[in-house]
Amino acid sequence: MSNSFKDGLKVDRRQLDIMQFKPKEKPLDVMKLRTNQPKKEVHKIAKTKRRSNPKRLKKLGLLILATGAAYGGIGQWQNNKEVTLEEAKEIGKTVEQLKITQEQENQYEEIKQMLDNESATEYELLASLENLESLNMDMQKTKIANTMNANKEDITLFTEVSTTEKGRTEESITVNGEKYGNSEMSNEMANSIRDLAGLMTYNDQAEQRLTSKADLIKYGKKYLDKTSKMAASEIEYENGKIELKPTRVKEVKEAKKEQQKQQEDDFER
Repeated sequence: MSNSFKDGLKVDRRQLDIMQFKPKEKPLDVMKLRTNQPKKEVHKIAKTKRRSNPKRLKKLGLLILATGAAYGGIGQWQNNKEVTLEEAKEIGKTVEQLKITQEQENQYEEIKQMLDNESATEYELLASLENLESLNMDMQKTKIANTMNANKEDITLFTEVSTTEKGRTEESITVNGEKYGNSEMSNEMANSIRDLAGLMTYNDQAEQRLTSKADLIKYGKKYLDKTSKMAASEIEYENGKIELKPTRVKEVKEAKKEQQKQQEDDFER
């Protein structure tokens, strides 16, 4: 990997490794909880159906409310999920609006095709991950440069392990010599820098040891997805703060509803 890939991002990889690949907790399966209730409880309720028990009905009401809240929470979580570059373009978002370039989108598609190519060799896959690293950094810098009227060459991304709080990292962006720390950027912007550090960490490890083709594809697609969602995000600079604003599922749903309504109105005319 050429040194130019790493000039804009300095990381303590040994410590970042621990946090980057920490397994996530499994989400709560509400449907499983509902359908796996003991049968004897169901029969018991059925037998006492004619004799209303206020306490039992009250408990049942609370259970229904709790279940409804759980479903509402899941729906909200799904609506807040970030979408990919392809999904953002489906609702009319352009590369200009997202503050990336057409060339960068073309490079993204080439990397995606390579990761989907069953005949690709380990060497080709590793080269694609290195290209993805370079592309991810270039996209982030392009977004910031186009937002803050700066040159990409005058932008530096930085992350390091916090010296004051264990298990945390501190991110910063330097634009024309002016530094913006975590308090001057959105959480999504900081996460994007950490994701890039994670990709760099993986690439360094893959270069130093034999890595299976399956492993390269797995992590390649993982970071391709992160890059795609970052690319689909809009970026703003207001009141001294750099904000990366992801395009979310709810926005896509609303846009598609509006498109459908417009089509129906045009048909009626």
